[in-house]
Amino acid sequence: MRRECPMLAGGQVRAPVVAAPQRGRGRGRGNFQRREEGGRGVAHVVAIQHEGGGQARVYAQREGRNDADVIAGTFTLQSLSLLSLIDSGSTHSYILREHAELLGLPVESLDVDVRVTSSFGETVVTRKLYRRCPLVVQDHVFHVDLMELPFYGFDVILGMDWLAEHRAVVDCENKRVSLKLADDYEVVVVGENVKFLANVVSYLEASRMLRQGCEAYLAFVMNPSSKELRVQDIRIVREFPGVFPEELPGLPPNREVEFGIELYENTTPVSITPYRMAPKELRELKA
Repeated sequence: MRRECPMLAGGQVRAPVVAAPQRGRGRGRGNFQRREEGGRGVAHVVAIQHEGGGQARVYAQREGRNDADVIAGTFTLQSLSLLSLIDSGSTHSYILREHAELLGLPVESLDVDVRVTSSFGETVVTRKLYRRCPLVVQDHVFHVDLMELPFYGFDVILGMDWLAEHRAVVDCENKRVSLKLADDYEVVVVGENVKFLANVVSYLEASRMLRQGCEAYLAFVMNPSSKELRVQDIRIVREFPGVFPEELPGLPPNREVEFGIELYENTTPVSITPYRMAPKELRELKA
């Protein structure tokens, strides 16, 4: 029986204390981990207590981000303004291939292939790396190792390698990123209001808008600056340049024996399906 328990003699029974979830921001005193599930993604919230009794900092990571809600800014690389995405979910940093070739950045080849997957599921393999590129952020140089990016969208993607090197602190709620120089000088970057893919809708969304009476236009887009197709650009055709000359030498020469097929007037095709033939014609065909 509960009243006969020796552990309760002379003492008071205390109900278990259940910590209620705290709202807002505050100071934590200890290490704890909390896992929340729900909504569009899974949120992992971890608080780390530093030694020495400092303030606990809370880091939140979400899976399944909204592409229109990102931290982006315009930075400069060799006097060229580049729209840069700060992505903590990317392992490496990337630069668009066309910009790297335009700037003439020194490139080196990696010993291994790196497989890059875009948010649309497209996967390519790259091996080109541009080391120690001087990226200018608010008049301060932050070097970055950039890999070749074949996808379009952002000019530069700054991943975890760049964020960790410059001791970045990312404030996802306010879209602020704090970077530190070698002398601990702090540079704060405020994300621009970039609506990435805001002008693109899905097929279902477009169908719903049409049913609501929205106007739609079918556009045929051409690239007038595209170069004219040459024989050398076609892999099979360029192996036989004599067959496809740029200018025809003239009419074919007269041959000793002219080949031709004489046709009778008012004739019909003889290719008739056997099951549609008359019995007499079918026996004549089999004979």
